[in-house]
Amino acid sequence: MKKGEWLEIPKFLKVQLVHVFKNREYAARKGFTEPTHYSKHHRWDILGKHTGKDTMIFAAVQKQKHCK
Repeated sequence: MKKGEWLEIPKFLKVQLVHVFKNREYAARKGFTEPTHYSKHHRWDILGKHTGKDTMIFAAVQKQKHCK
């Protein structure tokens, strides 16, 4: 995933990535907490951040590997 890339997400139609984060915790600290239920890529989640009434920006967040 790259900043500026456009993705088709059923919940939000077509969105442009404004950030790419390596972990969910840092994304959440920056305000990206809204799930999009993006399922086309097994290594990435797409999260949204509210920027005003009925407006959002979006970021890709690398999924963390879970160790057992």
